[in-house]
Order: sequence, then structure tokens, then C-alpha cells
Amino acid sequence: MSLQKTIRTEIIINASAKQVWSILIDNHNYTKWNPLVIKSEGEIKKGNTIINTLMNGGKTMVFKPCITELEENKKFGWVGNLWFKGLFDGEHIFELKKISHNQTKLKHSESFRGILSSFIFSSIKEDTVVGFNSMNAALKKEAELSFRS
Repeated sequence: MSLQKTIRTEIIINASAKQVWSILIDNHNYTKWNPLVIKSEGEIKKGNTIINTLMNGGKTMVFKPCITELEENKKFGWVGNLWFKGLFDGEHIFELKKISHNQTKLKHSESFRGILSSFIFSSIKEDTVVGFNSMNAALKKEAELSFRS
């Protein structure tokens, strides 16, 4: 049995990668548009720990991931742990791929690993896929509205 489980989603956004990026890393405004990460505190800087409040499956959870990836207009990611490293770890990645000047593909994924990953993953997978797709759609809406302005 594999100890790593992954969720992958993607969406095409009719806005520039720069515009999508500016919304994605403006975590202080997540409360205005993001249905998955409903609150995020802390400076988006590689190596920093932020405090995220997640709404998934009707339940809220606060976690404190460390930002591990930050490549302007391209990639943003963090790693979070349940209680301690190795029990249930999640590596969350947002990747932006420029399709054209005003079109961007968002790849949104998370890989889970650790001793409890198989057990926990099976109980959160469906809600997490729904949450990722909801966040993707909300980011698309926010970026496309901003792009037209």
C-alpha cells in the first residue's frame, strides 16, 4: 500500500498569469473570495510559516504550513503537518502555466504522505476534491473580473 496519496485539479483562467498570481499570493484577501482557505495570515515568503483556516466538508480546521515553493507568476506551495511530521503531511502546490497573454492554466494539487495518510486520505478525498474545484472556480471568477477591470 502506497503511503502517498495525491489530488490533482486544474482549470483554465481567462486572465494573465501575473493577474492570477497577484490574487493567489494576496492571502489577506482570501476571506473575500476563497471558499476553501477562508482565512490566511502571515507573509507569503519562502520559508515562512502562515496560519490557514480551511473549510472542507462543512468543517473548519486551522493549520500552520511552511511555504516551500515561491516562484513568481509560476509556482506557490506549502507543506503542512498534522501534529508532527511523518504522521499526516500535505504538500500543497499551485502551478500557473501561461497559455497566452490573457489565458492561464492553474494546476492545483496536494500530495499526502505519512503513517496515517491512507486512512485520513480516504475520509477526506471527496470533500477535498470539491474544495479544490470550488477554490479554482472562485479564483477564476476573481481573476477574470479583475482582468476585465
